[in-house]
Amino acid sequence: TKGGPNNATNLLLYYVYENAFSFFDRTMAATITVVILLVLAVVATLKFTILDRRAHYQ
Repeated sequence: TKGGPNNATNLLLYYVYENAFSFFDRTMAATITVVILLVLAVVATLKFTILDRRAHYQ
């Protein structure tokens, strides 16, 4: 839908793609990609360190 009316259905990864290849603003697309990767790394680290400390019994 290319974002739909007023970018209502625009996803973050589509925004990165659009910046890189439609608007030729590759620095902005790379910056957003690095920020996304850092946020995912923090979430994964928190998940594996804090949330996996609980014991699971069956």
